[in-house]
Amino acid sequence: MTMASSSSATGTNLDLMKKVRSHEVAIAELSNLSSSRTVYQKNGNLFFRTTAQKATASEQSKRSFHVHSRLLAIQVLSLIQELRNVFELWEFADGKCYW
Repeated sequence: MTMASSSSATGTNLDLMKKVRSHEVAIAELSNLSSSRTVYQKNGNLFFRTTAQKATASEQSKRSFHVHSRLLAIQVLSLIQELRNVFELWEFADGKCYW
């Protein structure tokens, strides 16, 4: 893996881990609120009034999406590394590929 792609992959992985952790904290905070407490959930640049249960469900959905994204990113990086390993076995001469 080249240095640029390695640091980019690490940065992406770190960013996804931060997002997942942020959603975990939000879920924990929401679960500690009373059911009668009003919650405002940010959607874009606007805040909407909702219940703690609906906000928790939304955060869990977002967390699930980010976890899935992280796993997918890891799988893609693994496939890229496998392809690089295969190409290292090939020899190229005169525009032809030899094993």
